[in-house]
Amino acid sequence: MVGKDLCVNIELDGGGKRYISGLVTAARVAGHQGRSVVYELRLEPWLKILTHTSDYKAFQNKNVVDILDEVLDEYPWPVEKRLVENYPTRAWQVQYGETDFAFIQRLMQEWGIYWWFEHSENSHTLVLADAINVHKACADSPLVCYYQKGLKLDKEFIHTITANESLRSGQWVLNDFDFMKPRSLLKSTVANPRETGLAEYEHYEWPGDYFTKSEGEMLTRIRMEEQRSPGSRVQGSGNIRTLMTGFTFTLEKLSDSRSEPGISAGSDHAIYTGQCATQRPGAAFLLLNQF
Repeated sequence: MVGKDLCVNIELDGGGKRYISGLVTAARVAGHQGRSVVYELRLEPWLKILTHTSDYKAFQNKNVVDILDEVLDEYPWPVEKRLVENYPTRAWQVQYGETDFAFIQRLMQEWGIYWWFEHSENSHTLVLADAINVHKACADSPLVCYYQKGLKLDKEFIHTITANESLRSGQWVLNDFDFMKPRSLLKSTVANPRETGLAEYEHYEWPGDYFTKSEGEMLTRIRMEEQRSPGSRVQGSGNIRTLMTGFTFTLEKLSDSRSEPGISAGSDHAIYTGQCATQRPGAAFLLLNQF
């Protein structure tokens, strides 16, 4: 089975199903249960294959999206681009002995592009995005409630949720030098401090790896967004089967006794990382969804 496609489905209330599809990248015999043999399979998205090939390539007069297209077009799996930025053309970009995954991941991180997978019964699609407004609401759970753990209700809910705030630099500065135009002033500054104390400190980076003022301004803005974004995070969990990475939900109910700073009823939350765990306590089968 290793190297083959596999799809797992989770039955939902109301008769629907949630699909988790991928490639089997490892398999092992885990033991025996009664008269049955227990097998353990590792299921990973097709992007894993890009870690198994490396190359040396030069890309001339292309922007980051053109390069991503050229690399990903060599693979037979689906890609959807939800990109709103206009990316500048670069005269020269090199893949130097990197795996295809390391190369495109480096480019996407540089230009503020991130990704997740959306699953169906027959495939899983790589989605590339660069803006919060391209995320869709969870079709089966656009509204999610919070209740204390242990309550017996006729619906699924979140039972753990916390908000985290952290100190981040409030200003980013990039600078570079164009030997063809030595008098060009390429310094770019973006300030966007979070509403905390000691947020005025500056991160300075040279060289910034650009040759035009507009390109420097875009890269500086992206670096500032990258620095600022982790300063506010929400984590949660619950026995809820429908929340998926890359989708959003609205927190509909949060009891006053367990309200957290920075979390309010009616807040919209985007899921950037998700994890599901299953267990069999006795005869019951439970799924814990963490985000």
